[in-house]
Amino acid sequence: MYRVSAGSEQQFLHLLERHWPTLDRAGLVTSKRPTVLRATDRHGRVAFLELFQWKDETSAHAAHISSDVSEIWRPIGELTENMEFFEVEEVSIN
Repeated sequence: MYRVSAGSEQQFLHLLERHWPTLDRAGLVTSKRPTVLRATDRHGRVAFLELFQWKDETSAHAAHISSDVSEIWRPIGELTENMEFFEVEEVSIN
């Protein structure tokens, strides 16, 4: 989850468009394209949720040492007030 700084939404989205393709070229994610959701809280603050699947358990670490990924992550960090990372799993409910 990326909480985007006010006025930075378009710049952020431009970078986010390049995020998954960069991870994909590095062989770090599955072929399933990401789901990106835009959320606004009751105070009008914008956050984006990006859901994608790492290829395996070593991929997140490999992304941290990739210069190509760093070229995306660094400016994303500059455009956000906060980032949170979650491991999620699908839950079936009846």
